[in-house]
Amino acid sequence: MAATLPKSFSVFLAKKDFADELSRELALIGIPVIVKSDLLFFVPRDALSYAKRRPIWVQDFWPDCGVVQFTSIAKAQQQLKGLAKRWVHASFHCHRRGELICEGLPSIKKKRLESFTPLSDGPFGVFGLISEKELFYCLNPQAQVPFGYHEFIEDKKTPPSRAYLKLWEVFTIYHPDFAREMEGKIIFDLGACPGGWSYVLSQLGAEVHAFDKAPLEERIAQHPKVHYHQESAFGLIPSSVSRPFAIFSDIICYPDRLFDLVEKWRAAGVQNFVCTIKFQKETDYETVEKFLAISDSQIIHLYHNKHEATWIRRSIT
Repeated sequence: MAATLPKSFSVFLAKKDFADELSRELALIGIPVIVKSDLLFFVPRDALSYAKRRPIWVQDFWPDCGVVQFTSIAKAQQQLKGLAKRWVHASFHCHRRGELICEGLPSIKKKRLESFTPLSDGPFGVFGLISEKELFYCLNPQAQVPFGYHEFIEDKKTPPSRAYLKLWEVFTIYHPDFAREMEGKIIFDLGACPGGWSYVLSQLGAEVHAFDKAPLEERIAQHPKVHYHQESAFGLIPSSVSRPFAIFSDIICYPDRLFDLVEKWRAAGVQNFVCTIKFQKETDYETVEKFLAISDSQIIHLYHNKHEATWIRRSIT
């Protein structure tokens, strides 16, 4: 790694296999990269203040990083202990030396998460070696779990696919209060087959109306809170049904078609949405901007997203 870093900077961590995607997006939104090392993008400390928007293809963000010079492993440990109580090591340079430093620090062990359970690790710092005698650190990483590794204790029996993990992540990490609102609410799952998202919503006590021409997995369809309708998600007319509390959709379609579907339901008065924007080859940034222009919206590249992103629109009343 180049040793020509400024005294303070910020760092974006890309998800594995998405570094090139993040590189293109940073250029698009006007964030210059000072140094790139594998999945790490070192950028100006205040980059988000003048960027067109926050980048999507990010697994973690480490703002306001500093640099510490040290003469020995013991000295590095001493300096880090003076900055924060607990640390995780970002192993991207001088791996073994960084691990030796970390062994002498209070740290957080990697563990799988429980769905819908509050996170309990508390604050921690991130550090990584720039060279044998220099390290960078961040005291307030954006991700509540080290490096944004949102890995769950999975249910390997009931869900018909691993798509359910996307909603577990949304409700556990990003919007636990939204999860608590699901009880007793009428929810539409558009393009529901084979039923992974309907499974999660029924777990939360929602009355799930699942729309798809293809049938749901039998064990999902038989759940007392799941009501299957064998019809097209795109052909459904809002005026022909009761207005749901929220629309959820993991349907496979082009982003612009999903946007038109969302607009149809927004025009019918629906305020809450969680939808997967599935990109075909290139990322459709034109449609991304349309989604972000909707008030109270955010787009997240979940840990469990592939070449797709999750658009969330929640009305706060």
